[in-house]
Amino acid sequence: ARLLGHACVLCYTESTILLCDPWLKDTHLDGLVRRFPDPGPLDFTIPKPSALLFSHHHWDHIHIPTLLEMDRDIPVYYPENPRMTQIFDRLGFVNQFVIEHWQPFSVGNIKIWPTASHVPFGECGFYLESEGHGLLNLVDSVFKLEDILKLNQIADGRIRVCLVPYQSYDEMGILLGKPNSLNRHALCVENARVITHLDCELIIPAADGLYYPGNQFMNQLGFFSTPFDFIDCLYEENFQKKAMIGMPLDELILHQPKVQVKRTLPLSIEDILSLYEESRSFVEGVQLPDLDQTTPVEDSIKGVWSAIFDEYFLCGLDRFPKEYLEEFQRLGARFDLIVLPDFNGYQFDFIQGTVKILQPMEPGNAQLRIRAEDLMWLLESKTLVNILMQSDRMRLSGDTTELAYRALDMLAANGLLDEDRISDYIGSYEAMA
Repeated sequence: ARLLGHACVLCYTESTILLCDPWLKDTHLDGLVRRFPDPGPLDFTIPKPSALLFSHHHWDHIHIPTLLEMDRDIPVYYPENPRMTQIFDRLGFVNQFVIEHWQPFSVGNIKIWPTASHVPFGECGFYLESEGHGLLNLVDSVFKLEDILKLNQIADGRIRVCLVPYQSYDEMGILLGKPNSLNRHALCVENARVITHLDCELIIPAADGLYYPGNQFMNQLGFFSTPFDFIDCLYEENFQKKAMIGMPLDELILHQPKVQVKRTLPLSIEDILSLYEESRSFVEGVQLPDLDQTTPVEDSIKGVWSAIFDEYFLCGLDRFPKEYLEEFQRLGARFDLIVLPDFNGYQFDFIQGTVKILQPMEPGNAQLRIRAEDLMWLLESKTLVNILMQSDRMRLSGDTTELAYRALDMLAANGLLDEDRISDYIGSYEAMA
């Protein structure tokens, strides 16, 4: 196997090549983030994969620029997830296979068990085995002790390496502009505690999160833990477990009496520690900058954008699906959409059933602040709400946390639901290819 950065893993035998959650073509996701650590351009050619394996639908796991370069006859395997089916249909993949937790299947001479993830959408990890040697890739799975014990029964001592998630992203804290450091290592500690029960030769903390180029605030606030933290937690549970920090391009050789690791990048443990401390480590007390400090838009562009925004948002509530209207009415929601810097804002009053230009002296009970540039990208389907959610480009506030978070639904449900925009979003990448 070979680690290719973030959750992308190349698994291969002499006759079979599998690529998990491929992210190869481009380092950036809509210009906001990079993988971390990022291997940059690959210095080797990956042969045509026998199959692609996908863990779930999040955009750092289904990387559109990479998939646009793939032959569409490559089989794709993924858990039941309507969003993923929509994406693969739009991309034109003709050999799609929906897989179920714990129901094994084979690709060439590799047998694969999709492992469980306890989340409210289709997600899985993968246990891959060939000729008595196994690799467990848990990707982003939310797993329990019962899953690890089940894997021990299935593998019967054949798991050589486990790639385990340890990272948590404070999405709500970032959106509210109030990163929450309480229990910030909870996921790291719990995953380390549970994974100590796995019968496995080597454990590698993986699915390492993202890096925000030029944005030290997000790099210091977005992700709570480092792989060093995870290994410390692991050793506190069981100091006899063997663990290491993986790096992009590491090659894991499993068909030897002892797992061998070939490292391409010339990094010492001190180099790796410095990489995390300097580039992406949680720093207590750092505050996100105020979105009101956004660079002004040129007057000529501002006039055009203002007209587009007014035409789009002042047409009433007709775009909202019925279920959203009913829920917002139940909440007594009056959502303010504040467009920065110095554009008209809009108030969506679900009690009165109206939309109007926001008056500063008549605030609603929840607010969503967004940069004008990002709002234009949304309207043009050049980005998606769920991608902006993984950045510091929006802020939420409200009389209650629920109202604040539902302001995000207000934006999405106003004709900007990701599922309604995916086809055009993919089209924007096709146009750039």
